[in-house]
Amino acid sequence: MKTPFMPLVASGALAAVILCVPQTAWADTTTLATNNATVQPGGPRAGDNGKVFFNMEGSSNDTFASFGIVDFQLPDGSTFNPGDVLSITLTQANASFTHDGMLAFYLSTDTMTDIEPDTSPLAFDTGDLPTGLGNQLEAKYLLGFGDFTQVSDGSMDTFSFTPTDEALSYLMNEISTTGLIRVIVASADPTVAATYAGFSNTEFQGPALTLVNVSSATRSVR
Repeated sequence: MKTPFMPLVASGALAAVILCVPQTAWADTTTLATNNATVQPGGPRAGDNGKVFFNMEGSSNDTFASFGIVDFQLPDGSTFNPGDVLSITLTQANASFTHDGMLAFYLSTDTMTDIEPDTSPLAFDTGDLPTGLGNQLEAKYLLGFGDFTQVSDGSMDTFSFTPTDEALSYLMNEISTTGLIRVIVASADPTVAATYAGFSNTEFQGPALTLVNVSSATRSVR
């Protein structure tokens, strides 16, 4: 929305006019996932469905208890500044066992650990409930929590967070260097079964990450 302004006249002279103009250099950046895994007690889910779907299930789901890992490769020139928001959008791909519940979102600094079936060392840790994360993928920063509520296939859930100072420092450095961002989505209660489309799903959009440049709204040129 354009901000109207009125020239100010003082002693017959036209005073300086200040225009507030959002700068396009700080436009929001949205990136689709390049990989994901559903990590169960036996390791990342194998077969095509391990990539087609992206699930987070609480401990009451027994051998299907799982946390999710999703990787994003941000394009060159991406920016993120203090006050900006990180949003994760997931598309519902529901199943007979889908169940509402709470999710926990983390930013992981470990972007190198293998997340592929058969070769990954990762597993859902039944000794560390409700998330199942244990001391894997350290260091990790909690972004926050979000509710999963089943609606219908294809419905998009967007979870938005303002990173803490530590997470912000890591995020800004990673964006300016490798651009590789790894997000963990874990169960925050024992009964949740959040079922989403994975990055290779051909029916629904896979996970997406958006850097929302809220701070650009306050920047101006004079």
